[in-house]
Amino acid sequence: MVEKIGQAQGTKSLYQIGKELRLVRTCMPALTDGKELAAKKVNGMKVATSRMLARANHLIENAAVGTFPSIQPLKAPIVWREIQQKRLAEAVAAGQWRPLFDANDVLIV
Repeated sequence: MVEKIGQAQGTKSLYQIGKELRLVRTCMPALTDGKELAAKKVNGMKVATSRMLARANHLIENAAVGTFPSIQPLKAPIVWREIQQKRLAEAVAAGQWRPLFDANDVLIV
């Protein structure tokens, strides 16, 4: 889940993700752009990518509880049962799954 604008997604910054997806074409810096305009475009791409990822997370959470399609935030968080928690812990220990972010990850701004 994206918590801060500019937060890295894996090894790529939000700007890099947005640029690769060509999420907002008007936020793609051109060679003729000045330094200030290019910085504003990069920031705009970070914001757009952050919003897109937040919408995707809400869509996934709603689908998990049987509401599809909906991008509204859940009113109550999903509560995992004990058996689900156990299976998740086993998968993490076996290296079959890892959380998207680790506590010591560095933000790329």
